[in-house]
Amino acid sequence: MGDTNSSTGPPPSANPDSQRELLNTIDKRVTSEEQALLNATISRDELTDALKHMKANSAPGMDGLPAGFYRVAGKDFGKCLSTVFNFQLSRGELLPFQRKSAVCMLHKKGLRDDPGNFRPISLIGIDVKALSKVLTYRLQTFLPQLIHGDQKTFVQGRPIHHHVRFMADLQDLVTARKEEAYAMFIDIEKVYDRVNWDYMFQVLDRMVCGGALTD
Repeated sequence: MGDTNSSTGPPPSANPDSQRELLNTIDKRVTSEEQALLNATISRDELTDALKHMKANSAPGMDGLPAGFYRVAGKDFGKCLSTVFNFQLSRGELLPFQRKSAVCMLHKKGLRDDPGNFRPISLIGIDVKALSKVLTYRLQTFLPQLIHGDQKTFVQGRPIHHHVRFMADLQDLVTARKEEAYAMFIDIEKVYDRVNWDYMFQVLDRMVCGGALTD
């Protein structure tokens, strides 16, 4: 199982010059006021709301504490966690155990004796997941202005079925014009394993000017 899920290996090495060239084409950035909102101190209410929107019985991290444990006293835990996270963000580092997760193999489809039909998921501590949700909620506000309108996935308010409608309309158009055209569907296997994290953080730094999201 381990060999199968490590078969993709680390992301391909990137050419620094090519990366810089691509980064220089990015002209969409948040304003200084928006940056201040993104990097504002983590509030009790934000963390309480993040805990509230988690499933009470969702799988916990390595500490064994599910979201339901935190939700019993959401405001109290929100206040406590806000103090902890704001201190940690000021230092730019979480505790070692907060940076660890348990990896579990999840069966997706097909025969269970085929390791390729399983996908690894990381079980992260609920406290860190709450922090991640807070930062995600903040960034969601600005994603529509940072990400091109052609991308419909992972941006709130952009239904993916718009692309289905677009492809149908495009097919009608080329048929009416009697033009020769081709469409290509690409599905990258284990795409998240291939993400170049260094480059991703460089993109975030350029778009949101650093801060809590990238430190």
